[in-house]
Amino acid sequence: MTSLPHVQQLNETAKNSIEHFVAVADIVLNASEQLVGLNIDAARSACELASTKAAALASADIKDQFSNHVAGQGETFEKAAAYLRNVNEICVKTNAEVAELNARHAGEFAQTVQSLFESIAKFAPVGAFDFASLVPAKPTKASKSA
Repeated sequence: MTSLPHVQQLNETAKNSIEHFVAVADIVLNASEQLVGLNIDAARSACELASTKAAALASADIKDQFSNHVAGQGETFEKAAAYLRNVNEICVKTNAEVAELNARHAGEFAQTVQSLFESIAKFAPVGAFDFASLVPAKPTKASKSA
């Protein structure tokens, strides 16, 4: 292992970034698994509904066929609404988890990069790294109104 602290810190930052990527991948794969399960259940439900409609069409009474068709439309609408609600819940939950993880990682990353720059600046010749000049100046009120 190297004795330079900034190289060790850079290695740790890279390791933390890889761990962050793995965590995001786990969240996305979990959501994908939930969506696949939901789609399989929806397909199974659609097949069951189609088979019951086909059996209902075998009856000779037009009035029964019409009432079965209307009842089936309501059931289909309810199942579609439930499916969309479930998809929305999965998407919202996944988005919240990824946003929370990214916010946590961004704070840690910014702090690590700041300390890395500070440690590099200690080893550099005086004035070699003037990081303050790289940061854009905040606009003043006079320049905003102009």
